[in-house]
Formats: sequence, structure tokens, C-alpha cells
Amino acid sequence: SRDGTVRLWNLGPRGKYTFDCLKCDEGRSIRIKNKGGRRTVATCVSWRPDGCEVAVGTSCGSVQAWECVPNTGKAPNRPATAKWEHQGEVTCALYSSNGTKIASRARGDDRVLVWGRDGDLGGGLKGNLKLLHTYRGVPCENDGANLAWDPDGRHVAVGGAVSPKEEHAGTLRIYDTQRNSSDDEDIKPAAEVGLGGGEPRTYMTRILWHPRLNQIFCGLNNGDIQVFYDPKLSTNGVILCISRAIKRPDALVALLRSNPNSTAPVGPVLAPHALPMYRVERNTKRHRDENRADPVRSKKPQPPANGPMIGASSGTGTMQTVAGLNFTQFVVSNTTKNKLYAGRDPREELFKYAEGKSYVDHAYDKKVYADKTAEEEEEDMKKK
Repeated sequence: SRDGTVRLWNLGPRGKYTFDCLKCDEGRSIRIKNKGGRRTVATCVSWRPDGCEVAVGTSCGSVQAWECVPNTGKAPNRPATAKWEHQGEVTCALYSSNGTKIASRARGDDRVLVWGRDGDLGGGLKGNLKLLHTYRGVPCENDGANLAWDPDGRHVAVGGAVSPKEEHAGTLRIYDTQRNSSDDEDIKPAAEVGLGGGEPRTYMTRILWHPRLNQIFCGLNNGDIQVFYDPKLSTNGVILCISRAIKRPDALVALLRSNPNSTAPVGPVLAPHALPMYRVERNTKRHRDENRADPVRSKKPQPPANGPMIGASSGTGTMQTVAGLNFTQFVVSNTTKNKLYAGRDPREELFKYAEGKSYVDHAYDKKVYADKTAEEEEEDMKKK
């Protein structure tokens, strides 16, 4: 990281967690220093396949190999070996699949360096790093530029950047690390392939050599991905896609496209019944349960008001909720408001509507009302 440390995290059951977050112990951090003993930035890290050593690339151009004893929980205090050979910030330091070599490259440096053990080239931890091969003519201009080893740990694949002023395309180079060579001679790659179909200023930014598929995946600066494989050595992967036959176009579509005056169908065709408003829902148990749970679609009647029961303790013999009582009081208060019927004769109220109404005259040509009210008739009866 930028603070000059490489931290070792235990992902197993012995790892420590704080608030569901993995915690790194202070004793499991490696402090990276430059040649003068000052702190420097760690730019890239890779584990040795057996997990006993870690290679670290720094911003000062050094490649450091730190020995890590497994299952001890402690980080080493100083690197087992370190080399300062690159002229810029190291972007990749990667172990081979057998753990015997380390390949590295740096930004602003057109060299790829391959390191091996001085005392034990068979993969032991003893001995300092020794520069075995130097491959020139592979410029590196990206912070994430890397390289890849083959599954056998013999060949290394790398791609060089292209300057914006140049008009040619980049290439993929594969070098044989078992070939004896000196640092002064210009080593030619064992294989070289163009990238991007020859498009100018196209170069590789990332690369991966898959160990099981035995195929090389290259990411280009224009967003494309190119895959290289050997029909005899590669298995599955893109071979499964290539083995499928190309789908032939429909005869009618081919005929329409062959005629320049015809309007051939372009793009997808949307059928009316494919729209959501015309789509018929499937009569499945899931849809039935959803419709049953929805009160609107199932037309569920409104349930009665819930609340504490009143009236039982008062001895009225009726049970009513608070919500029902409030509703009854509201209806009664609005119905009887400003209407006093005591001491009034309903027939007098009806006579008011009969005055000046033509439709009432036709309906009541014959007098059907009594001459006296009930009170007047009672008074006459008493007088008699």
C-alpha cells in the first residue's frame, strides 16, 4: 500500500474480526524500505505457489523477496533478498508456476527482468536473487501493466505499450526463459503475435495465461479482449465457442437483404402480445397466492373495526367497540342537529310546501285534509 507496508490477512478460522470486518494484526505487516533504509511504497505483491515467500515490487525500482513462515502469525523483519535494477516504479513482480523464478517489469522501463536463486535454482529459499535474463524492447507506460507465466513455468508472455506518436500496433511476445543468454545480447522472442488486427496505437494493458485452459487472454486499450490458444494444447475455453456452427440467416431475410430496393427488417421486432399490457399472467400457485393476499384483487370485504369492547360492564346487554360507538354518535348528531320536532304538527309543515305549487294543486284538487287539528277536535269533544 501507499503507507509502505504489506499486510498479511488470515482468511481462515483463526482470523480476527472487529465489527464483522477482518482485522490485520500489527505483527503481520511487512515494512518496505528502500536502499537508504527509508520507507517506500509497495506497488505490487505476489505469493510464491507454496506460500512460503512473497515478492514485493516498490516505487524505488526494487524487487524484494520476503520469507514468510506459515502458521506462525508473524511477519519477517527484513527481506531475504532485494535487488535494485529497474529504472522506475515496479508494476509487476510475479512468481513462475513452479516457484523457481520471478519476472518483473517497471513503468518507464522497456526491460523485463527474470530473477532466479543464486544458490538453489530448484526452488529453495536459500541464496540471493540473481538476474538470469533481460528482455528489451518492451516499453511499459501503465501503472497496471503486468506479465504472465505459462503453466510449466518456462515461458513468460508480455506486451509492450505504443506511444501516441507511433502509428503501428502493439505485439504479444513470448520468451523462453530456459534459453541461455547474456545481458548484452538482444534476445529475440520465441513467438510474436500482432494485437488489435493491426489497428494503429493499439496495445495490451493486461494479460492472463490460464493454467488449466492453457489460453492467453489479452485486454487491449481500446476495450477489446483477444484470446490466443493452440488447438492441440488448449482445452475448452474459447474452443467451445469456435466449434459451434455459425447460425445461417433466414431465407426470406437473405432475399430481402439481397434486394437493394427492399426494406429488410432491422433490429428486434416487438409483437403486440409481447408488451406487458397484453401479456397473460400464468395461472400458477405463486400467482394465485399473490392475488389471494392482495385485498384489492381478491375483493376482500372491509373487516369490522377493532378496539376495546364497551357496554358489557354497564349492564346494557350490548357489546360495541369504541370505533363503532364514535361512528353512531357522529351519524346521530348530524341527523338531529337543528331539528326539533316536539310541539309541531307535521301537517302544518306539509301545508307550507302546498302554497303556490302548481303540481301540488293538481295532485290535491279535492281537499283531503281535516278542517280541525287533533287538539281542536279534543277540545270540542270536552265541551260537548
